[in-house]
Amino acid sequence: MWNQERSSKPGHVPRFFMCCQDGKIQLPLLVEAPNYLEDLHRGIYDNNRTCFRELIRAYNSMYSFTSIGGMIDHSIVDGRSPYSFRISGSNYHKIGSLLPNPNCKPMFAQLYVCVTGDEATNRIHAVHINNGRFSINEDVVAGLRQMLDTTNPYVQTFRYARDFLANGAAVDLRIRIIEQRSRDARQYNLPTASEVAALMVGDGSEIVERHDSILCTNDGFLQRINECHPAYMPLQYPLLFPYGEDGWRINMPIRSNPNSTSRKREFVSMREFYAYRIQYRPLEGKTLMRSGRLFQQFVVDAYAAIEEQRLHWVRTNQKQLRADVYEGLQDAVKSGDHNAASIGQRLILPSSFTGGPRYMAQAFQDAMAICQWYGPPDLFITFTCNAKWEEINSTLQLIPDQRVEDRPDIVARSSWSPIRVFRLFLRTDIHVVEFQKRGLPHAHILLTLANQDKLLTPADIDNFISAELPNKDTDPQAFQIVSKTMIHGPCGEANPYSPCFVGGECSKKYPKNFNTETVIDINGFANYRRRNDGRNATVRRQEIDNLWVVPYNRALLLKYNSVDTPF
Repeated sequence: MWNQERSSKPGHVPRFFMCCQDGKIQLPLLVEAPNYLEDLHRGIYDNNRTCFRELIRAYNSMYSFTSIGGMIDHSIVDGRSPYSFRISGSNYHKIGSLLPNPNCKPMFAQLYVCVTGDEATNRIHAVHINNGRFSINEDVVAGLRQMLDTTNPYVQTFRYARDFLANGAAVDLRIRIIEQRSRDARQYNLPTASEVAALMVGDGSEIVERHDSILCTNDGFLQRINECHPAYMPLQYPLLFPYGEDGWRINMPIRSNPNSTSRKREFVSMREFYAYRIQYRPLEGKTLMRSGRLFQQFVVDAYAAIEEQRLHWVRTNQKQLRADVYEGLQDAVKSGDHNAASIGQRLILPSSFTGGPRYMAQAFQDAMAICQWYGPPDLFITFTCNAKWEEINSTLQLIPDQRVEDRPDIVARSSWSPIRVFRLFLRTDIHVVEFQKRGLPHAHILLTLANQDKLLTPADIDNFISAELPNKDTDPQAFQIVSKTMIHGPCGEANPYSPCFVGGECSKKYPKNFNTETVIDINGFANYRRRNDGRNATVRRQEIDNLWVVPYNRALLLKYNSVDTPF
């Protein structure tokens, strides 16, 4: 943890809630990965270890028991930028029968049971590889199979089912994936095959628990694994949890704290569970955090599960939210919606639900109240995370061979600390934090200046905002930061594949024109001073001048070394 993430006041003993809620959350530590998987991460079995790193999602899909139901969005990331995993719509995990339908190829869990043909070949053919630079290694596929057969209790259960079906001993065979655990989740982490699943022979009339999943031999149906099931994550990510470690489950108790006089909750929430899991601990296994692209998918999947649980609570607690005060039918008629087919039960999201209509309306009203009191904003500040910040680089070095795009959690956390420190200098502001296409978080801040500090003339603007390269000889530090972080592109003929280059021109209107002085146009926007002073720099093997400089404030740039334009 960083010092800025403490919840206690300066001068007091640092206390942190993000990782373990100040000691209230206690979970068993993840153990080190099996030797074969550990060697794969180190690149011992591969001449180019990047191959396994780039294709780790494909290898995981080969041995995954469940499929992801969310729509994976490939429209933003096209291979020319750091990888990021995006989904749209509701996400869920589905699992099918033990055997495929006639004339259908086995997929996911069926590959553990189906004995037709070579298993390694079937697994390779079941995965679509879009990466043209690397190819699946059959030896790695075979090695992962041998490893999981030894370590994973879910794999062992499905292998038992394969042997039963191969011998013809049972026609009506079912696998029951068990929800309940008899042991304390705060002490034990590695389940056994008998704890996670059971083989059932018969007509399926056995009594099962509420969230248990029953897989039939061949029923042709897909069923959804509930996100509250402890097997929700290990069934989807066998390479992240090779021992079948349990995920979050209902009624996981909070650690007893003798120093606490009161306790509002008795059980660990899903958000607290995943927040605990993605923290770095020296004595804990690093398989989860060193899995690169697969770790990104896991983080997105976990966030989707948390949102699904929050929405489920809202859906089942409408009376507590006083949703009955909204007359659904009357509101629909008043809004002009006269189509009866589109009128159903209305669910009200509380204002505490981030991104909901009431949340947005409340934020808008708060912003308008600030503007009404202090006046309209004078400055539009953009504060963007710098992937080369020392905090990020030093944290990545804790685990060997990690890149910035491998740890979106570290990037998001490190960017919030300087933004928080910067906002301490402001009396009041309106801001929103979002993520760029390349995955870097940045804040848009609207700031109103006092009457005596307002920028009224072009000379006032030039004192605070610059769109020119600093003098390399008299101000080398500013020149280095500007040339590395405040240059657009270059795009156009120098880089026709740049994302901003659309329709034969730059969507950001670069390169700009030379201006001897700052000019305010008729719309109130400033065309900043860009003199043809002969200063230039080499960026991405291209010679650039002031026409490519993004406007910046020198003082803030030197203080925070941020990527985008502070002013």
